[in-house]
Amino acid sequence: MSYFNDHTKTEAELHTIGALLCVLEEAGFNYLTKDNNPIASGVLNTIQVIAERVTKAQELHDAEYSAQVAPETPIAAMHREIVRRHAVLEGNHGLSEEAFDAFNMATVEMGNAIVDIPARNADDMLRKIMDYSINGDHPDLHGTEQASRIWAEMRAMVA
Repeated sequence: MSYFNDHTKTEAELHTIGALLCVLEEAGFNYLTKDNNPIASGVLNTIQVIAERVTKAQELHDAEYSAQVAPETPIAAMHREIVRRHAVLEGNHGLSEEAFDAFNMATVEMGNAIVDIPARNADDMLRKIMDYSINGDHPDLHGTEQASRIWAEMRAMVA
């Protein structure tokens, strides 16, 4: 988390500098240009150049952060879709009863299919359990071949 905290602090600092430059630019336009002073024009141009450099630094900072973030695993991607589908099912979905049942069964099948995807880390394992158990609504991780495979995979991860 240290990298994320440092990233967030740097990003906040860059935004603060950008905001201060906006204030300086506004003050420059309101007060320095009244005399059509060549120095005022130079100051305003400098402020604009610095603002452009801050924007570029923010873009580079974001690109560097994106490169540090691990790519989404197949289980995480499937989990995101299952969570989205659960939200549809729980909300005002406007589906007929037959369409609701079909959508629900397809979501359950996704939760069952996730068992076949190898977990890359503990986060994947947790997502797999949550999806298979339908977010804990059906927490019985015993008695089925799929549940046995989940337990075996968990044991292998900690061995």
